[in-house]
Amino acid sequence: MQQKRRTRIILVLLLAVMLVMSSCETLIEILETPFPSAIYVADSQGIARIPYPEQQFTVRLSDPLLLMLPVERSGYYELVNLNHPQTLLYMSIFSMDADKKEPLADNVVGNNPTDRFNVQLEGGKSYLVGIGMLGANLTGLNVRFQLVTATGPKRIEPVLVKPVPAVEEKPQALTPPYVPPTKAEVPPVEAVKMPELEKVVPTSTPVDTSIPPAPLTPPEPDKAKLGGPVELKELPALEERDIIAFTDPAPETPKARVFAPFVDNTAIAEKNVLSRNIEGVLTRDGGPYLINGNVTIPAGKSLVIEEGTVIRVSNGASIQVQGTLETKGKAGNEVVFTGNKTNAAGSWAGIVFHSGSTAKLEGTRILGAGAQQVVNGAWRNGSIFALDGAKPTITDCEIANGSGPGITLMGSASPTITNSSFQNLETPLLLDGTKATLAEFSGNRFGTITRMGIEVNANVLKSGTEMTLQAQRLPYIFRDFTIEKGAKLTIYGYNVLKFHPGTGLTVEGTLDVSGSLSGGVYFTSFKDDRGYDSNADKDASKPQAGDWAGILFTGEGKGYLNRAQILYAGAQRVASGSWRSGALMVGGSADPFVEGCIIADSGYSAVTVFDSAKPTVRGSILRSAEWPVVVQSTESLGLTLELNSYQKMKYQGIKVDAKELKSGKSLTIKANHYIPYVMGNFTVEKGAKLNILGGTILKFTPGSFLTIRGDLIANTSIAEESIYFTSASSNHNGDSNGDGPSGKPKAGDWGGLVFAGEGTGEFNSVGIYYAGAQKVVNGAWREGAVTIADDAYVNFFFSSISHSQGSAFVFLDRGNLTSRQLDVTHTEWVGKSHSPFAIPSNMNIAYYDEDTVKYKAIKFEFRDIPGNSNATIDGEWLPGLVFVSNSLNIPYDSVLTFRHATVKFEAGSQVVVKGELNAFDDPGYISTIFTSIRDDIGNDTNGDGNQSKPAAGDWVGFAFIESANGTFEAERIEYAGAQGVVAGAWRNASIVMADNANLMIRRLEIKNSAGNGILALGRNTPSLGQEVKFTNIAGETYKR
Repeated sequence: MQQKRRTRIILVLLLAVMLVMSSCETLIEILETPFPSAIYVADSQGIARIPYPEQQFTVRLSDPLLLMLPVERSGYYELVNLNHPQTLLYMSIFSMDADKKEPLADNVVGNNPTDRFNVQLEGGKSYLVGIGMLGANLTGLNVRFQLVTATGPKRIEPVLVKPVPAVEEKPQALTPPYVPPTKAEVPPVEAVKMPELEKVVPTSTPVDTSIPPAPLTPPEPDKAKLGGPVELKELPALEERDIIAFTDPAPETPKARVFAPFVDNTAIAEKNVLSRNIEGVLTRDGGPYLINGNVTIPAGKSLVIEEGTVIRVSNGASIQVQGTLETKGKAGNEVVFTGNKTNAAGSWAGIVFHSGSTAKLEGTRILGAGAQQVVNGAWRNGSIFALDGAKPTITDCEIANGSGPGITLMGSASPTITNSSFQNLETPLLLDGTKATLAEFSGNRFGTITRMGIEVNANVLKSGTEMTLQAQRLPYIFRDFTIEKGAKLTIYGYNVLKFHPGTGLTVEGTLDVSGSLSGGVYFTSFKDDRGYDSNADKDASKPQAGDWAGILFTGEGKGYLNRAQILYAGAQRVASGSWRSGALMVGGSADPFVEGCIIADSGYSAVTVFDSAKPTVRGSILRSAEWPVVVQSTESLGLTLELNSYQKMKYQGIKVDAKELKSGKSLTIKANHYIPYVMGNFTVEKGAKLNILGGTILKFTPGSFLTIRGDLIANTSIAEESIYFTSASSNHNGDSNGDGPSGKPKAGDWGGLVFAGEGTGEFNSVGIYYAGAQKVVNGAWREGAVTIADDAYVNFFFSSISHSQGSAFVFLDRGNLTSRQLDVTHTEWVGKSHSPFAIPSNMNIAYYDEDTVKYKAIKFEFRDIPGNSNATIDGEWLPGLVFVSNSLNIPYDSVLTFRHATVKFEAGSQVVVKGELNAFDDPGYISTIFTSIRDDIGNDTNGDGNQSKPAAGDWVGFAFIESANGTFEAERIEYAGAQGVVAGAWRNASIVMADNANLMIRRLEIKNSAGNGILALGRNTPSLGQEVKFTNIAGETYKR
């Protein structure tokens, strides 16, 4: 209850109390006779005066309302609202003493209204009880109260969650009517003058048995309590257009020239053989030169090579640059490094630029290098190596016919490579580590490359380090790569990252991808020829879904992906201890933000989420996979999907592989821009809370159902988007089961909702469709859309249940339902109850479609009332509904009471009473009627339209045997009197009494009986009031 509303009500009531106390001089006189069946109405002062309050009494609500209660004896009392919780009221009690202006007590516990309050009152005084309405306007409704004596003060616990229908006190059969105390017995009170009591009193007319009475027509259900069809707000369809566009990367137009073939067999003079340490100047006229064995340009020394100079390197030898190397070749007059009389791949080892070296290579050809050598402690092959810190500048050069990479970068090397040619190599560039960068890489030409791209020979970006991939026209080629926690990889636009088969990117740290409209970032397959044919097979191989594993965020991984594409991913990999697949997988507690991206051709799923991860995917296209999103843990259902487009999916929706929400956990599921959740069996455990927001669609696979042992809140306002529970066969916002437009949902596609234990449900603007498939609940097979079992409580407001197999509701044990503006269509029964304690408290302003609901009733699936129990079946707040029953048995220690209920009995049914049966109603209000299932009063409950008519003897009637008790103060029993065995013989009467049964009939019409009206065996004599009528009785009206 909102604190502001409570405060307002208290102020209004206090003002009303003060006005009454200032204007009244005498108390109203105690009435000589109470009216137990009267409906008390407030007078012009807003006061309803209750004469003898230690009993049940009914009051018609007004706002505000004051009840004047005289108290005879001092002690503790409880005032109980018997219509709680369907009628939520604030109740407080005030003293009439002028100096006491605050309420003595109220019914609020923990900021929630309960059904009662406990207070100590003084005898001989009158008190004013203030009543204020909470929530919807309840003015004009009738509410039952009871003031009972309490043994002392006690704590009142809130009962909002699981309201229990009021239990009727056992009426004492065949007892004298209530006699009020005489005035002498009433303690003296101070006289106060009050206006006349305004009351509604039932009239009683003696029955003239000589004239058959006119048929009684029960009043129509209160039209204010009957609604029209509920129209839930339709949700927008999923986006299926290209909401973003990318420009695929194209190879750069090379500026490098094409080099002519090189042939040189000139003999080398002995003086031109170089070895060990070299420095100085080498010229064309002085050459050619032969390097015999490994040579070194020492630190602090330099070697300059003039244009046209040829240097041959002996087999396996290398040039180690620790100082400075400068070459000055020109077009047509290049400096050439080659093998000794050969330029075959691997004929010599290549050039190594060490840390601290400097180099400027212009117009230089490096041919036939790549023989293995030890570099940084390991055997490697390649034409050029730039080690940690080296920054060589390579311009207008050719690296050709080499074994291994053209240029290998290690440590923090940062070369500049422009307008150069890479020919006949395994790969142009190799990043051996994560620190190296390219200061500039442009204008280059490539031909006959085995692995076309910048190959990354590293698998870990270590914690505390950063790596940046600048925009390049050459794709990066990766194998498995991990960004450790505390590390960061930044990728700028117009980059392509290709991954070898089965490998992928793992993010435990941070991944920052910053594409742009003109140049996105691509994560794709090694077979993808986007940019370049990196596997050099031309069109022989095609990329396909599952070529590589994709991107995995795990641990506390973070990331921002903007204008990126993830293509052809989804190969299986182990994540969080299980094999999983998906182009973008997010686990641990990772929460990356993906915006303006495309995830396409992904195999099983575009996005897979698990553990406690909660990614955000916004404004992106998810295309060509089995599922757009797969969620494999309950906590990850909190992910965010906004403004995305889902295209060419086999199954449209978020596939939920999670099974339960565990105790102590709370989860909110949001609409995620109307993409449906597709679920199997799911359980909300006791102590857990599931909150579903407006616009959410939940689709369930065949036979699956949602079990709630904790709390389920599916609550949205009527103006907001509705919430839908439906079948996976429904194409509502997408084909979620892959059967195309030809597939149609049907009643019983899925099991529905099961509330068990102490589970609760709050539904506002919710639709439940195509449910009711059989499932085992409490040890037996049940079918129906919503099952309420054990002590569960469910409340519906402005909601719809349609196309249900069997029934909309199934009630078990003590399950309770309240609803307002509930639409039930396309089913057999509105509800089926398997327990006399599982009767809905309130289904007010309901709509049951006469054309599509076969039986507009609640069917009793029970026969035996449990022993030592007291059950009340009350139809007051179930307008438009009747009950359908077979035979009933009430054991000797049990009580069954009907109030304001129409009960239709199947053929041959008999109610056998050994305990106590009572039937009550209020004349002119809602009747209690017992009739035949073929009687179309209220509605057709045998499903044959107008083809059959009810007839006397359709059912047996009531048999009171052994020590049974009963009270009838109801409208009628009709079409009974079929033969039934009572006291060992066949009898036919609407009511049979045998053995030591006691029966009081205050008001009742027995009509259209095939036998006697009442048959009393032995010395049994019922107590008959003046309002007992007999109409169209085949036998005797009353026979002993």
